[in-house]
This record gives sequence, structure tokens and C-alpha cells, in this order.
Amino acid sequence: MSRLDKQILSLLPTGADDPITAAELKNLCGVTRVRDITFAIHLLRKQGQVILSNGQGYFKPADKQEIRSFVRTMRSRQREIAEATRSAVKALK
Repeated sequence: MSRLDKQILSLLPTGADDPITAAELKNLCGVTRVRDITFAIHLLRKQGQVILSNGQGYFKPADKQEIRSFVRTMRSRQREIAEATRSAVKALK
């Protein structure tokens, strides 16, 4: 695990009530681009870290209900992306 990964994990608050933004993480971690933070979080999630997000920022889950809510949101987004993709796929046929 990289230094940045460890920093991010140590800075993530627990619970949805006080999430931290990618911009705040960028400043606290001393990186130059927000994209570096979002990509690191992407990789951490792929490695099995449970990092949740809402419209206000990132956080560790305080309970299973927060995880359920996150899963519902992500599944809804999956459906919306699939719907948006259908017409493009159809046009390729």
C-alpha cells in the first residue's frame, strides 16, 4: 500500500454525517490533482477497501445501513449508465 493510500485511509471520517471531499483530501495529502485522489480511491476500492461516497464526499461506513444506501445508489447509477449505453450500442449494429 502506498503512502498516499495510507494517508487517504487515515483521513477518511467514519459515517455519512461528515464526509471529506476529494479536494480536501488533495490538500491534506499534498498532491496536485484531485484526479490523483479519486484514482487512488478507485484502486483502494478495487483492493477491497470499503470507501463510501455521497454527493458531499467520501467516508468509511458507520453501519450496514450506510453500506446498503451506497449499494442502492451505485446500482441505480449502473442501470442509468446501461440505459444511456443502449442507444449507442444499437447504433453500432
